[in-house]
Amino acid sequence: MSIKPGFKTKFIDNYGLIHAYPNEYSENGILFFVENVLKTKKDTLDKIFLIYRFNDLVIKHSVSFESIGEYSQNPWSPKDPASHDNVTAIVAFSYLYKLRYHMDLKILGKFYHPRDVIFYSYLKGNILAKLLMFIPSIAMILSCLRKYKVRNGIKFEAVDGKLLATIRYKCVKMPITKFICEYIMKKRYGENFEEKLYRIYFRNQEDHPNIEMFKKG
Repeated sequence: MSIKPGFKTKFIDNYGLIHAYPNEYSENGILFFVENVLKTKKDTLDKIFLIYRFNDLVIKHSVSFESIGEYSQNPWSPKDPASHDNVTAIVAFSYLYKLRYHMDLKILGKFYHPRDVIFYSYLKGNILAKLLMFIPSIAMILSCLRKYKVRNGIKFEAVDGKLLATIRYKCVKMPITKFICEYIMKKRYGENFEEKLYRIYFRNQEDHPNIEMFKKG
C-alpha cells in the first residue's frame, strides 16, 4: 500500500500522531501515541525524547496559544473539539510525568461526562474530587465488564473503554480499580489481555505500531 501525503509511515503521520488504519486520519492520534509510549520499555533518554514529542503533539492540538487548556483535533481538523479519549490521554500522561497540561485543562463550560469532570479535577488536586473518585473507578470497572457495544446498528466487541481504563490506572495510582479490572480482563482474554485487546481494536494489523510493541517485549 502506498503512503499518502501527510503520512511518514502507513500509520504515523508527519506530526507523529499514530492512527488506527493505514493512511487514514483518526481522531485519537494522541491516545494511540500515549498507549504506545506507556507499553514500550524506555531508558532515561527515551523518556526525555518521548516527552518532547508529547509536548509537541499537545501544542499542535491546542486551539491557540491564547486558549491554554482547550484542545481541538488539530492539526487535521482544527474546527472540531478534541475527543474525550484524547483529552484523557493528554491529562493522564501529563499527571504521570509531572507536566502542566492536567493543571491547565479547562473544565467549566465543557461538555464532559461527570465521571471525567471528577477524574480531571482529581488530577488538579481538587479535594472534593478525591472523595468522589469512586465514581470514575466504578465506571472503569463497568467498562472492563462490558462485552459488547452497538454503534449505528452494528454490534462489536467493546475494547476501547478497557484500553482507556488501562491508561487511567497506569498514570494514576488506583490499585483497587487496577486489580479488579485486570482480574476481569485476564479471566476473559488471558494473561496477555492487553495484546488481545489491541489485536481486536486494530484488526490484527501486524505492522501497526501498537501491535508491534508486543513483539518487542
